[in-house]
Amino acid sequence: MKCPGQDGVIRDWLNNRPALRLGLGATLLSFAPILVRVSESPPTATAFYRTFMGGLMMLLYLGIRRQPIILQRRMMLMLCAAGAAFALDLFFWHRSIYRVGPGLATLLSGFQVFILAIVGVFVFGERLRWQLVVSIPSALLGIALIIGIDWSLLRPAYRTGKVFGLITALCYSGYLLLMRWARKNARDSVSPFAEVAWMSVASAAVLAALTLKTGESLAITGSREAILLFGYAFLAQFALVVISSSLRSVAASLVGLLLLLEPTFAYVWDLSFFHRSLTLTEMSGAALAIFAIFLGSAKSSG
Repeated sequence: MKCPGQDGVIRDWLNNRPALRLGLGATLLSFAPILVRVSESPPTATAFYRTFMGGLMMLLYLGIRRQPIILQRRMMLMLCAAGAAFALDLFFWHRSIYRVGPGLATLLSGFQVFILAIVGVFVFGERLRWQLVVSIPSALLGIALIIGIDWSLLRPAYRTGKVFGLITALCYSGYLLLMRWARKNARDSVSPFAEVAWMSVASAAVLAALTLKTGESLAITGSREAILLFGYAFLAQFALVVISSSLRSVAASLVGLLLLLEPTFAYVWDLSFFHRSLTLTEMSGAALAIFAIFLGSAKSSG
């Protein structure tokens, strides 16, 4: 009989801790590249179904709960812009996953921490805390140690995969900043489900156009693939709602550091599920990245 009350306490506890909620969303999202890697669909098609199915799920949920679906025109335009940035993020990220693996591709996308930190300080006027001064270079060094291979010895496809991963970081930063801007200008009554739903619909429209451009097929090969694509969409969209609902309450520079949980854990899952070997240098890089996340997430007493 006490379960509903306990659930309410847990929900309130999470609502009062947006940074923790953001970290939870990033951890859930770390499983997404694993599902992309085992999918049999082309990269743009996989991204399309993630956003298309995910958007429909959100709109259906809002309809069942009888929550507002139609948003203000200005809000819709901001979400469309965020959706376009997110479509490009997935477009390059999925291609990077196929070329260098889910762990490395997601780690490369983690370079968004540097972009968001700079924007947070120089655009939003956030204070440059000593934790950030130490943790940002540490995080970048950790990622560099993990991917530290002589560039000249890499296969062309592997090089392209790394470049795509870095482009993903740029697109992801744009998406996060646009979503943060949308949340800042939203009315309190706007549900994060509605925001992610319309962002996903806009993203799916862009990805559908990109699918036509690349000549990829949207055909689903079988029931296994349909279940996998649905699971990918559900997991990713739920994580995005959790992340989106936290953006307005967390500093832009701290957002980047907490979201490093996604590439860090994605690399761990890559090692675990695909039996990749781990060198001492890579272990040191992973440990340094985790340390940077912990340090950057700690609030100063002032």
